[in-house]
Amino acid sequence: MKFKHLLLIFSIFFFASTYSQLSKKHYIPPLTSGDNFGDQFIYISTPKNNNINYKITAVGRPDLTIYSGVVSNSTPVEQAVLDENGNIDIDNNTQLHINRTNLNGNKITDRGFIIEASDDIYVSIRVSSSFTNSNGPIHGGALVSKGNSALGTEFRLGGLYNEP
Repeated sequence: MKFKHLLLIFSIFFFASTYSQLSKKHYIPPLTSGDNFGDQFIYISTPKNNNINYKITAVGRPDLTIYSGVVSNSTPVEQAVLDENGNIDIDNNTQLHINRTNLNGNKITDRGFIIEASDDIYVSIRVSSSFTNSNGPIHGGALVSKGNSALGTEFRLGGLYNEP
C-alpha cells in the first residue's frame, strides 16, 4: 500500500515538472557575451491546437514596438529582435544583447522582454555569433524560459568558453 502512495506522489511530481516550461507569462533577461551576436530570435510555440494571442513587450523601453500575434501548435512563431525603427537588430547593443564590456557592474533595468499570452506557451531565445566562416556562424546559443514556475528560484548557467 505504501508503495502505491509513493508511486502516486512520484508520478505527480514527474508530470508537473515536464510542463514547467509552459506558462502564460515569460521573462527573458538580457544576454551578454564578449562577442557580437548575429541573428537574434524569439521562438514561441504551444502544444494547444487553438489560436493563442501573445504580446512581446520590451522591458524599460516604451519607444520599442510591442510585438503581438497569434500562435498555435501548427503555427509556431519566429520573431526577430527589432530595433526602434522596426528593423532586424543584430549589432552589439540590442534589447536582448549587451556586450560584457558595457556592463560595468551596473544593474540593468532597460533590457530583456516580457512575453504574455492568453494561454500556455513555450518561449525560447536563439542567437548566433556574428563571426562566420564559409559554413555560416561559428557559434550559437539558446535560452529556454521557465515562465512563472521559475520565479523566485536561483539558477546557474552553464556554457562553453569559445576562444578564437
